[in-house]
Amino acid sequence: MLSLEGEDLFNYCDLLDSITVYISTIFMIILTVILIFKAHLIFALITVISLVIYIIFMLKNMDKFSKYLKEQKKHNDTINSTYVEELNALKEIKTLPIKDKLYKKLQTKLNRYTKAYFKKRKYFARNENTSTLIPQYTKFILYLVLLIFMVKFNATIDLVILIIGYYDQLIENLTELVSSYREIKEYHVSVKRVNETLTYEDDLSNLFGKYENDEIYGSIVLKNVSYKYNSKYILDNVNLEIKPNTLNVIIGPSGSGKTTLFDLLLRFYRINSGEIYLDGVNIYEYSDSIYASNITLVKQNPFIYNMSIRDNLRLVNSNKKRQEEVIKEVGLHEFIMSLPKGYSTVLTGNATNLSGGQKQLLSIARSLLTDAEILLMDDITASLDPKTTNEIINLLVRLKEDHTILVITNREDLINKADKIIYLNKGKAKSYKSLTDLKEKLGPESEVII
Repeated sequence: MLSLEGEDLFNYCDLLDSITVYISTIFMIILTVILIFKAHLIFALITVISLVIYIIFMLKNMDKFSKYLKEQKKHNDTINSTYVEELNALKEIKTLPIKDKLYKKLQTKLNRYTKAYFKKRKYFARNENTSTLIPQYTKFILYLVLLIFMVKFNATIDLVILIIGYYDQLIENLTELVSSYREIKEYHVSVKRVNETLTYEDDLSNLFGKYENDEIYGSIVLKNVSYKYNSKYILDNVNLEIKPNTLNVIIGPSGSGKTTLFDLLLRFYRINSGEIYLDGVNIYEYSDSIYASNITLVKQNPFIYNMSIRDNLRLVNSNKKRQEEVIKEVGLHEFIMSLPKGYSTVLTGNATNLSGGQKQLLSIARSLLTDAEILLMDDITASLDPKTTNEIINLLVRLKEDHTILVITNREDLINKADKIIYLNKGKAKSYKSLTDLKEKLGPESEVII
C-alpha cells in the first residue's frame, strides 16, 4: 500500500494521457512516411528499413525495462513489509540477539532491489541511446545518398530540403513515440498493481456465503471437526456444543489447538472435515458482514491506536451514549473522567499511558461496541494483577447474561466460574461441568495445566 500510494496511483491517472500521445504520434509517423514515399521511393525505403530496425530494438528494450521495473517494485514491496514487521517487533529485536541476522536478511532484499533497479536503468539507457543513434545513423546515410543524387542524378535542392525536413520531423516524432511508449509500459505496471489491490480476494473469499439472518443467539456446535497443518492434525474429530449465554473456558497444554479453535471460529481457515454450526447454520454460509458483526476477539495483548480514547471507541461505534454505557459496564468510566481531558485523552504508543488492566478493559469495551453475540477471549488475564483479574472475571460473569463467551485461560479462579470447561490435548477435546470433575478425571495432569 505504501508503494501504491507513493507512485502507482499517480501513474494510473496519467496512463490515458500517454496513450493519447502515443496514438497521435503513430499517425504523425505514418503521415510523414507517406509524404517521403511521395517525394522519392529510394529515400522512403531507407527510412522504412531504419524505422523497422528502430522499432524492433525499442520493443525488445522496453519489454526488458518493464520486466525489471516489475521486479524492482516487487522487491520494494517486500522491503516495505520488512520495515513494518520490524517496527512491530522492536521489543523482540532489543531483547533477543537477532539484530545482525535481521540486518543481513534486509540487506539481501535491498541487494535484490538494487540489482533489479540497475538492470531496469540499463535497458532504459540502451533505449535512450537507440532512440538517438539509429535515427542519426540513418540521417547520415540519407545525407550521403542525397549527395550522390545531387552529383550523379542532378537532384534538385527542393528534393533535398523536402527529404531533410520530413526526416527531421520523423526523428522528432520517433523521440516522442519512444517517450510515450516507455511511459505506457511503466504506467501499465502501476495499473496492474492498483487493479490487483482493488480486486484482491484472499484464499478466504470463497468461505463466505450470503445468509443474512442477524438474529443470532450464540449456539455453537462443532461436529466431527478436523484441521491439520503441515500434515499434522491440530484438531482431530472434535465434537463440542456451546450453549448461548454461557461462560466457557478452554484449557490445555501449549500447542494443543486452543488458538487454532478460535481461528476456525473466526473463519480465518477452512476446516479439513466436519461442520461448525452457529444457531444451526453452517458458519461458512453466513455473509461476511453478518458473521463479523456477531463474533469478536479480544487478544492477550490488544493493540490500541495512537489517538484519543473517544476516537478509539469511535472506530467501532460513533454513538457517544453507547460508548459511555460500555465503558461504565467494564468499570473504566470513573478513571477516564478523572483524567484532565477525560475521553479526549490521547493514548500514546499503543496506550503506554494506561496500565495493563486498563488497556485490557478498554479492549473489552471496544469489542462490546460491536454488539457481537459471541465473545472470544484469548488469555486476557495472563499478565494482570489479582485485583484487575478479579474485576475482569466478575465482568465476564455479568456479560454472559447477554453473550456466549469462550475464554482461553489456565487460571483456576476463572475456571471456577465457568459453565463448561473444554480440555484440548493432542487434537482431542473433552468437556467437563466443573473444576472438581476435571481434576478427578485428569488427576496430576490438571496441576501442570492450571
